[in-house]
Amino acid sequence: MTMKVMEISSAKGGVGVTTTACATAVIASEWGKVLLMDMADNKDTPACMGAVQFASIVPNNGSFVEVNDTLTLFRPWYDTRTVAGAIVIPDGNWDTVIIDAGTTGQQDAYIHNGDPVLFERVVCVTNCYMGVRNTLSGFTIDSLVLMNDPSRVLTIKDIEVITGKTAVVNERNDKLPRAIDAGVIIDRKEVYGEWARKLLSGVGV
Repeated sequence: MTMKVMEISSAKGGVGVTTTACATAVIASEWGKVLLMDMADNKDTPACMGAVQFASIVPNNGSFVEVNDTLTLFRPWYDTRTVAGAIVIPDGNWDTVIIDAGTTGQQDAYIHNGDPVLFERVVCVTNCYMGVRNTLSGFTIDSLVLMNDPSRVLTIKDIEVITGKTAVVNERNDKLPRAIDAGVIIDRKEVYGEWARKLLSGVGV
């Protein structure tokens, strides 16, 4: 089976990048061995995963943490780039690699076991015109995740027309943030499982 690599990013914060990365990694771990790479500047991925021992890892102290039998969290403390500028994915027989790239910008290349790998650029937006415009001006979109705020004027259809992509829609509500705040995202798959599975299956392309 070919390793699936998804880089999740956005042009602005607060649109669900880390939430999407964590939710997708948890669902993918139902099917195989998953590596969740925390490459974002804010280093919020461990906290989002909801365990004190994850959140207490010093940002400059790279570490692997076994979240469960099939999900590993990796926070690099060193520069993971090669001389050519590619990001190195740690060795391992991963079925899926989810990369929380935050707002640090999309990467040109990833390598694993010395070889370049194909990867999917997943971009997160909310239905805010300025945010979507900034994203379109500097990001390549293979798949689109929309954190839909029904109070905003732009509709799901508007976003899909603007971006030319079918959106995987995460309806903004209190359930997922409360699950994250309570440290139980791993145990609340019913809150995000549907849209995370759609993203993994290729909806949003």
